[in-house]
Formats: sequence, structure tokens, C-alpha cells
Amino acid sequence: MKRKIITFFAVLFLSLPIFGQGLSIGPSVGYIDVNSSDYFTSGFENGEFDLSTGLRYGLKARASLPLLPLTFTGHIYYASITVDGSYEGTTFESESSLLNASVGAEWNLLPGPIRPYAALDILYSKTGDVSFSTLINGQAFEESNDGSSRTGLGIGVGATITLIPVIDLDASVKYNFNNLFGKEDGEENLNTYSFMVSVLFDIL
Repeated sequence: MKRKIITFFAVLFLSLPIFGQGLSIGPSVGYIDVNSSDYFTSGFENGEFDLSTGLRYGLKARASLPLLPLTFTGHIYYASITVDGSYEGTTFESESSLLNASVGAEWNLLPGPIRPYAALDILYSKTGDVSFSTLINGQAFEESNDGSSRTGLGIGVGATITLIPVIDLDASVKYNFNNLFGKEDGEENLNTYSFMVSVLFDIL
């Protein structure tokens, strides 16, 4: 798994300068929210459930094209996922993670020091192993299930602000269909909202 991710970004970073006149890269941090409340409450109308992810972090790369309002992008982001709940005296807690890697494009809508854009990403999504613990009548039970890998799409909008000639601040809001392709029978959708801020440094 780690070898696949390293190979993915090695190919990405080596190929982006071929198509673009400038390459920038930098750290990203933000927030992710899982849009799957129906899945976790279906059939448990009287239950109380709390699904949260919170912090998301990683790296973003961007390569610009001469004479065209188009920018190639790539990113890798990681977030932890937890689910807590209770139902008729039974409590449970589940923990996992979500790793997203993508290649995509941003269409610059307006030129200038503040440049809004629309974005489209092709996603590779990896959920980590899922640990599950529950307490029933005072007795604890624990189990673990393997994670899975899927592909999907991300759409969103954002803006890039030039701070100084070699440093840009980038902010985006996106909706990700993490497991749009390759789902098993009966597998629920794992869709997420995300807000990310990146500081990008020109390296080429």
C-alpha cells in the first residue's frame, strides 16, 4: 500500500512539470465531514449517534499551463474517522481513517491576485482498518475489519491568493464521492464535505 502511494506521487511530481510552466507544492490542513448520517441512523430511529472526523491534513501540488486558464493538481490528504453511539442501553465506538490521493484540474475563472476556480478530481480513497467496540449489559466486545480501496470523484470551488511572488495561499471547498466506483454489493456511499487551506511554494 505504501509503495503504491509513493509510486503515485513520484509519477505525479515528475510528470507535472512536463505539462506546465510552473510547479508549486505545500502543506494543507482543513476539516472533513462525512455525509453518511442516514447510514448510521437507518433502523435506529431512537438511537443517538455522533459521527465525526475533524482535522484533515496532507500535501497539495499544482502545475500551471501557459496561455490556458487550466491548472493540473495533485494531493494526498489523511483524516481519522470515529463513530460513537448508543441504543436502548447499548453503547458502541468505531474508529477508522480515510486517505485520499488525487489528480485533477482547476479551471481559473478570473485572473488577478485573487483567482477563483472550479475543480474536478479523480480520487483514490483508502479506508483504514475498522476497530469496533461495544458494551452490552456491562460486557465489552471488540472486533476489527479490514479497510478497503475505492475510486471516485471530487468536485468543488476555491480561490488562490498570491501573498508574494513565490508563495500562494489556496482555499477550497469540495464534495467527494469517495467510493463511487468498485463498491461491493450492499456497500453504502461514503461521501464527504471538505474545507482545505494550503500554502503553496513555487519550486519551478
